[in-house]
Amino acid sequence: MFLEIILSDYVYYMPNTVWYKFSDENFSDAEKEFFWKNFEKILWRIVKIPFWKKEKFGLLVNFSETPFDQHWKVLDEKKIKNILWILPKNFWLNFENFSQTKKFLELIFKINKFYFSNLQQTSSLFLPKKIFSPTENEVKNFLKEEKFFLNPEKILDENLEKIRVLEEKNEKKILKKNLEEIKKIDLENKKLKKNIFLKKKLEEQNFFNDKNFLKLNSDQEKNFEEIQKNQKIFIHWITGSWKTEIYKHAVREVLKVWKQACLLLPEISLTPQFLKSFENSFEKDVIWVVHSKISPVKKAEIWHNVKIWKTKLIIGSRSAIFMPWQNLGLICLDEAHEWTFKNNSSPNYRTQKIAEFYAEIFGSKLIFWTATPDVADYFEFQKNWFKILELPKRANWKPLPNIEIVDLKMEFRAKNFSYISEKLKFEIKNSLKKNEQVILFLNQRWMHSSISCLNCGNPVKCQNCEVSMTFHKKWEKSKLVCHYCWKIEDVWACKNIIDWKKCWWKDFRQIWIWTQKLFENVKKIFPNAKIKIADADNIKSKKDYDNLFSKLKNWEIDILIWTQMITKWLDVENISLVWVISADMSLNIPDFKSEERTFQLIVQVAWRAWRWEKNAKVLVQTFKNDHDLFEIIQKYDFQKLYERELETRKILQLPPFWEIVKISLRDKNLQKLQERVKNIFENLKKKSDDFAKKNKNFEKIRINSAPAVIPKIKNEYIWNIIIRWKNVEKFMWNIDKSLFLDCKIDRNPNNFS
Repeated sequence: MFLEIILSDYVYYMPNTVWYKFSDENFSDAEKEFFWKNFEKILWRIVKIPFWKKEKFGLLVNFSETPFDQHWKVLDEKKIKNILWILPKNFWLNFENFSQTKKFLELIFKINKFYFSNLQQTSSLFLPKKIFSPTENEVKNFLKEEKFFLNPEKILDENLEKIRVLEEKNEKKILKKNLEEIKKIDLENKKLKKNIFLKKKLEEQNFFNDKNFLKLNSDQEKNFEEIQKNQKIFIHWITGSWKTEIYKHAVREVLKVWKQACLLLPEISLTPQFLKSFENSFEKDVIWVVHSKISPVKKAEIWHNVKIWKTKLIIGSRSAIFMPWQNLGLICLDEAHEWTFKNNSSPNYRTQKIAEFYAEIFGSKLIFWTATPDVADYFEFQKNWFKILELPKRANWKPLPNIEIVDLKMEFRAKNFSYISEKLKFEIKNSLKKNEQVILFLNQRWMHSSISCLNCGNPVKCQNCEVSMTFHKKWEKSKLVCHYCWKIEDVWACKNIIDWKKCWWKDFRQIWIWTQKLFENVKKIFPNAKIKIADADNIKSKKDYDNLFSKLKNWEIDILIWTQMITKWLDVENISLVWVISADMSLNIPDFKSEERTFQLIVQVAWRAWRWEKNAKVLVQTFKNDHDLFEIIQKYDFQKLYERELETRKILQLPPFWEIVKISLRDKNLQKLQERVKNIFENLKKKSDDFAKKNKNFEKIRINSAPAVIPKIKNEYIWNIIIRWKNVEKFMWNIDKSLFLDCKIDRNPNNFS
């Protein structure tokens, strides 16, 4: 019998799977008999295998009388090695109920197919490192823990019988080793009794405190009733509508019927208030937090507890969804529009899509929540029969803050390049006089590399795509590049792109502003103010965020300079001024989603104000105060933005109407990289032409290649090949996968860097 195995470590030059023999010599007679009779039951277990001169772990995915490669060519049986060891069923997604195992297999293959991934990479999403490559001691400990938790009463009875036999022996002759054995069993029994107590507690469902659940208002009650009736729900809410209370009620209903729940957040380290709210209403034993910062040992422990029903509620970042759920009843995604739900390594999955696969295969209830929806997602929600609900009013009935737009062109004409306008100085001075706090929001740590006019504020845009062209100073001798159609213009010869009757080249410049520079500029004007920067360089952990939040609450910070990493869950009573330093930073990014993301960012930042009783001011600085988008932002009119974006994207053949696949290649040798890009590009073009001949009614597949936005990182050159078409999956699965060895394939990427 031959076994098909996925390696635990990704080896890019190896095929998806490797074949090994099941040999009698490495197993006992009892094991051999079980395996020969129950091959289906050992599928998707972890096995130990010889690999070159080492031993590795792998995942058993198939068995056959004849081994074959990915092209269905029969392999030479003499060259195939024997497996060494099969781990028990506690490892990997092999459940007592085999139908649950089959559902996970279906999910893995679905993710693998959708994201053009390697099976090993997809499988490893579901397996913590300590589960996929465990030591022998870890195997024994996990087995013991599972046995102790699932059958504590039975083992306790067996242990008591052992003690009785040992005591009888001692009556005849007192043996020191018997006394030691009794002592050891007694310690084991204490743990068993604790597990029996915990198991009974879980079975009684006594793990939440009804007193800490607030009564829902009429809008919340309507939404909660609809959640009970429907499987897939999208809720469009506004800040201050107390959506967390609906979360808690929905989770409680799921736990009551002995199901598990998963709440996914964009960034777990930034949500202490969210966790605190849940910890007040649910027993601490019930809630487990999962994110990338926890240790491999802790993650393996949580994984195991979920598999044996010991854990029922997980709150975490995107990786939390890949737990071995026994009966997942509810998946919630908070701030479902956030780009952090996209994985940046292969497979480049979107958590939203994985959650939809779960709902489809496992029948779980799925809820997406956001105040500022993603345009493509909203289109899909309507197409895929989501129940769309609204939470249009704040629970305290306070109105939304007014947003004032400030023109930066006048400041720059007066040679003030500090981004601190006279209006901003005046407002900060007033707030500090009243002993109130100020937030200065910078869209990014660095302004994007686009070129703008000082007179009209317009960036240099591509004629084909209506997105800003990216300035590459060191690449191709100062070029402007469009990262959608890959149009390239010489910086000094691009007068055909803009209206030169209004703007002249001497008025164009690349203006940079970053958090540290802004800090220095503000400090010069307000030397006595307590100023703090909150960006990715200064806030690296949950502890850092907790310290920042504590200082804000205790008025130890007068002016906070923050970036888009902190646009959620900042709820501070004493903030009287929120100022967006330059809306153009996100608006000028060479991305078809730049207007949508600017709307999301400014609205989220604006809602940090007026959460309490103070009439805080929200002001937005821009060079383009006459841009239509700012009128939409001032009215919080998502529907108008949605209709406008759909109209533009349909014309330009962009998502959600067309899909995009980005294939990224890296190499330290630029010439070698360009040769490989050329080879892949020509192969794809040829395949595209063949495809067009067979499918004459289909629109032409768009394929382009160019250097990445940042063309060199860590001494490696980066080049992208972009494919655009209505059904990229149909095209991609007709291409030989060996063409993409060591390439990063990203379906519907967040950016083109």
